[in-house]
Amino acid sequence: MIETKSISEQITEILKQKILHHEFKPGEKIDTDKLAQEYEVSAMPVRDALKKLENRGLVINRERVGFFVRELSIEEINEIVEVRLMYEGYCLQKHLDNIDLSRVRALLEEMRSFKNSSRQKFDKIDKKLHYSIIRASENEFLVQRYKNIEDLVDLVRHLDKDREEKAMEEHIEITKRILSKKTLEARKLLEDHIKNVRKNIINQYKNTTGGG
Repeated sequence: MIETKSISEQITEILKQKILHHEFKPGEKIDTDKLAQEYEVSAMPVRDALKKLENRGLVINRERVGFFVRELSIEEINEIVEVRLMYEGYCLQKHLDNIDLSRVRALLEEMRSFKNSSRQKFDKIDKKLHYSIIRASENEFLVQRYKNIEDLVDLVRHLDKDREEKAMEEHIEITKRILSKKTLEARKLLEDHIKNVRKNIINQYKNTTGGG
């Protein structure tokens, strides 16, 4: 049972994680009554949570039908990746000197010890690296706008499956360039990494649908 204050916020976070980790599949209808029974709450906080996730772009509300997990098209994936390239590439090149190198060194050690670890650990390291790049701008307007699409970025990131070891190798090389202050090399490796995420996702889509 969900306990303590802010039941709706707790359910929002639970459902968000289920969506990101594909416990709810893209396009799947979400049964609000079943969730209310599972968490021993009324239907209202479940609906409130789903409305919040709709505002964040993770859920679609079809009138008189119900809530569904958002299913991204290839075009939408491309658009979200383009936004990542713009924000993260700019921040890394223009504000690399603002990145806390002591934290980056600690993060590099986490990366080096990652081998054969869980997806959960990968996600934690991945988010630390990319968010540290955004925060380096020290521009709250920029950071806030990135946060506005953060859930969609996470949704795309979690579509990149079965590539954790390779992606972590890419992270390590980016991090090394950050530590050695090789700005242009770091940006190129970062952009290549994000493009590799996109390529893998689109290949998976094509294999699933059988389309070209």
